[in-house]
Amino acid sequence: MMKILSGDSILGRSFLIAMMLGGCTELKPDESVDSGPREEDPPVIQPGGNDEPEGESESEDPPTIHLLGDSAMSSQFNRPQAGWGEYLARSLSSLEVKNLAGPNYSTKNFFFRADRWEAARDDIAAGDYVLIQFGNADQRAGDEFEASGTYAFCSDGTNDGEGCADLSTSYYAILKAMIQEVISKEATPILITPTARGQFEPGTDRLSALGTHNVRDANPEELHPRGNYPEAMRALAATYEEQVALIDMTEESKRVLEVCGSDVAQNLYVSPNGTELLAPWAEILAKVVSRAIRDDPHPAFDRLREYVITEPFFMVVPDNLSIGNQPLSFTSFNKLAIIAYDAVEASSESGLIRVEASGEGLSLSLSDDENAEPESSSIDVRIDDAEVLTSVFAQFSAEGELGPSEGTVTFRPTRDTLGVVEIPFDVRTVDPEEGTPFSVSWLNETTDQRNIAVVEGPMNATDVAISNLTVDRGTSLELAGNAVPVTRFEVQNTDRTGDIYCGFSITPPAAVRLDEISVFMTTSGGSNVVAEIEYSLSPDFSQVIPLQEGQITFAAQNVMEFFSFPITSEGRGQGEAVGLDRDQTLYFRIYPFNRVEGTGDYLAVYDIKVTGEVVVQ
Repeated sequence: MMKILSGDSILGRSFLIAMMLGGCTELKPDESVDSGPREEDPPVIQPGGNDEPEGESESEDPPTIHLLGDSAMSSQFNRPQAGWGEYLARSLSSLEVKNLAGPNYSTKNFFFRADRWEAARDDIAAGDYVLIQFGNADQRAGDEFEASGTYAFCSDGTNDGEGCADLSTSYYAILKAMIQEVISKEATPILITPTARGQFEPGTDRLSALGTHNVRDANPEELHPRGNYPEAMRALAATYEEQVALIDMTEESKRVLEVCGSDVAQNLYVSPNGTELLAPWAEILAKVVSRAIRDDPHPAFDRLREYVITEPFFMVVPDNLSIGNQPLSFTSFNKLAIIAYDAVEASSESGLIRVEASGEGLSLSLSDDENAEPESSSIDVRIDDAEVLTSVFAQFSAEGELGPSEGTVTFRPTRDTLGVVEIPFDVRTVDPEEGTPFSVSWLNETTDQRNIAVVEGPMNATDVAISNLTVDRGTSLELAGNAVPVTRFEVQNTDRTGDIYCGFSITPPAAVRLDEISVFMTTSGGSNVVAEIEYSLSPDFSQVIPLQEGQITFAAQNVMEFFSFPITSEGRGQGEAVGLDRDQTLYFRIYPFNRVEGTGDYLAVYDIKVTGEVVVQ
């Protein structure tokens, strides 16, 4: 394991940053720190200036690409997770790509580690390009703040990165120090804003502020909000625009995610609302970077631009339609997002993607109106430029015989080099008679990386959505005398907070009555964690009903306990059983928090289950 530098070393390095950024006289070096021999201080970059280091000359050899960042960029070895840096070399001909990005790196714990920043810096040669993308881990709070956390601009709550004196916790200032050292090596820095998270405003297809790395509220132990990290990087690039290029991946990934929508976007991340990328999403983001290099007129890209390989790219998300159980006489509505780049031949102004559905009861539409009549089993999507971000909607009407059926939705572009994409479709038609039971389970094992809903009987359900909780997937805890791998959520908040939860929802295709929700839970790593479970018929939880009386507490650490609660109209076991009409959604959330001051504790969750039965139609 690589060791994070001590606080004393960070103080000494902070003084160095201060000197590089113009000298903050109130900061004093720690005389006990021996920084060792260093290269001559790099020249200070000037706002709006274009002064190049003396003696710079372009190498005749192809430049090397250095990637510095976090898990969204890094090479991954645990498929299906991937980083976009793995795919970048495919779009850059004859160039060596050195990927030094890694999970959990922030600007702070990357820059202050000799085996990371100093090793990367020493490997940079004149004429190279250095692509820098951080932001996810910079938002760490609690015990992890000292090692990883920063403020977007400055810890005093201002948006003045240039004037910030608290340099060791300024995302802006550390990025500035990085690009100064890159320029001193006669190399070219390129800043890349962080990839958007798959976090949406409840009930919408709009990304939330946290989805775009805008921390607008202060953490409980902090006086000021952390701020807007992409905005800080944009401000830095704008201040030194002639020397530093910017690729706005936050905005570009946001655009793609909002076309996909909240349901489809879950197929792009290892866990919903998360930051770790699945391979298809990583491949798309690599294309975003290569296209920016090709199309952005910034002079920093001039030499690199000639190496970009322009290849048509075509993908449909999700890569399958497995509907599960579908009652007779009801219709499911499924979204398929088309993502295509350079989809039109250079000699043509437009083209088509022919979409065809094969399978009994399967039809297609370009409308997102679930009540609209489907158009047909074959429709055309027109391509008018080099980029396509749009959606097709597949409807299935469960008519005819009971049992399983299969089909395919085929996407066939007129440009042959794009290839053909086939999305398999399968469904089981059931007859939801009075009293037909249903259950929905979310197992949450460490091996179940995506927390997928498992449905028995007529019910639709979302996968588990993790909001502002760090997931630990490496722990086995005691359950009925056996060690079972379970999901743990790190709990840092000392009060119940509305945006920190594990959430999920169910939507019946027929009228149902709900019986109960059950779950195995415990505290782990400490004894301070408690939990509350609530449900709501509103996606924004504007009206909530608690399921339990008081807070859920645990008798022992690391031992899973079984909890079950009836789902009633007044909560706490009071009132009538709750019924859901067809297509009405019920939302659940588990809120963990600490009873006392302190961090490092976990809430372990295993096998969430909701049960009920069909009522008279």
